[in-house]
Amino acid sequence: MSSTLQLRVNERALIQNLRLAFSSEKETWIKELLQNSRRAGASAIYITVEPGTSTITFEDDGCGLRDLQNILTIAESGWSEDLLDSEKPYGMGFLSALFAAKEITIASHGKMVTFDTDAILDFQDVEVSLSQKSVYSTTIILSGVTHLPDQRRLENLVRGFSVPVFFNGQELDRPCAVDQMQFVKTEVGLVSLDTHQDTTWYLQGFPIHTWHVGGGSDIVHLDSRKFVGRLPDRQQLENFSEVYPFVQQAIDDLHEDFLRRRCEVAIQEENWDFFHRNAWHILNNKRLRPILNQLDFLPNTL
Repeated sequence: MSSTLQLRVNERALIQNLRLAFSSEKETWIKELLQNSRRAGASAIYITVEPGTSTITFEDDGCGLRDLQNILTIAESGWSEDLLDSEKPYGMGFLSALFAAKEITIASHGKMVTFDTDAILDFQDVEVSLSQKSVYSTTIILSGVTHLPDQRRLENLVRGFSVPVFFNGQELDRPCAVDQMQFVKTEVGLVSLDTHQDTTWYLQGFPIHTWHVGGGSDIVHLDSRKFVGRLPDRQQLENFSEVYPFVQQAIDDLHEDFLRRRCEVAIQEENWDFFHRNAWHILNNKRLRPILNQLDFLPNTL
């Protein structure tokens, strides 16, 4: 007598276990809410922390949530086909907010729902009601949050974020955002050289790898069509050891092209001091070494 088997899922146990799958970093849920606002086309995001409470509010002017069920459906994001292709949202990020707060209120497009997170994680039904009109498309209020962010933590988080973020009415600095620096488009994404910031690779506006180095450094906004963050919270690049040489080569090629053009200009302008200062950089690149043969002197740094 034959029998068959099939894969089954213990939904409650899976959801509870996912609490441990998210990064231990306290900012994960903040990143997910900011990311949702950006994907919704928000032109600005407003975060408010009520003094003396454990409550934080996120508001934006994006397209909003016409179906509140979308944000509470795991592994389904409800985004457009183009965004699904370009950013590959996993539809799991809001779980981190459920784990971070005791109660959440969501209001959008004239509808509102307030629920106890333990109840929603236990798959209990929650009632949707009508909400008052607001100047914001979406408002999300989290109460009972253990680790509320301060301004410094938020500024570190949004340094490369593409949408202006306000905290308690004050706009946060975003020095590494694509609209704040000059970038060159490459096969791996947007690159800015020698920025005097920590060398950082960003994916969808958030830092995914950072190196603390002295002197000039590089900012990279990776192309999300080519690079994927690891489930569930994109804290690391998938296959980092494989993609690192590819990205680094693109950066090195850009540095070489930039140095070559500077050498050409220096020769035209007879700026020989440039070669005294940069001789070692030129000599260390075998494809640039022939440039030194055009000089009738030996740089004094060699």
